Amino acid sequence: GTVNEYLAEFVRTEKPESIFAWVPEDVCERVAAAAEMHGTARLKPVFAELNGEVPYDAIRIVLAFLETQNNPI
Repeated sequence: GTVNEYLAEFVRTEKPESIFAWVPEDVCERVAAAAEMHGTARLKPVFAELNGEVPYDAIRIVLAFLETQNNPI
């Protein structure tokens, strides 16, 4: 859990070009589609939309990445 929280924070601050090294592309696409419907503020609606098939850690990382895409500096 803690490692994934650090990874999500790294993604938010460093804004890598891709997160496919940590989360497979197909999972990223599924999470992004669910986040489009439910937003990025809360994990649980995204988790529920994905029928519990994607772990919270992966969702957390993808949502952090999506936040960097929506709020570029």
